[in-house]
Amino acid sequence: MRENLLMKGDISISLRIKRIVTELCDGNQSEFARKIGISESNVRSYLIGTTPKADVLEKIVNNIAISYEWLLTGEGSMLRDEQTSPQSPYQIIDTEQHTGKDSTFHDEKRAVYKIKIENDIYKELYEKEHEKNTGLYIKIGNLEEKLGAVHKEIDELIKRIELLEKELAENKK
Repeated sequence: MRENLLMKGDISISLRIKRIVTELCDGNQSEFARKIGISESNVRSYLIGTTPKADVLEKIVNNIAISYEWLLTGEGSMLRDEQTSPQSPYQIIDTEQHTGKDSTFHDEKRAVYKIKIENDIYKELYEKEHEKNTGLYIKIGNLEEKLGAVHKEIDELIKRIELLEKELAENKK
């Protein structure tokens, strides 16, 4: 029974690795091996059911931004949430970029992450500006009330002046 559970787990991890190779490396086992820094023969063995050791799983997670939880259990999102990842893509040194080989995947990941960061920054700026604007609308409302009161006072003063001028004119007669 225990062997069956392990077997199922091994196959599941193998299927998840196969999905990573298929979806993120266009089915290219060599590219996958190069990205995580292992041999192609090891990749082939993992794809047919050999359980990868913890260090290999860590390489997959760190070099391809795969979620630990998804890789180990199949639950959650396959791709790791970049904002909560232990490493920032800006700190990753892409060996493929330095060797001149295809690094489209990493470039796209960086671009998506950069867009997420920019969106978060714009959202924060928007929220701050919205808060300032709300405060200004309140101040404007208060000033309009005060201005209305001042206009009322001016109207009363004008009426008072007119009344006094009328009285003065009558007293001069």
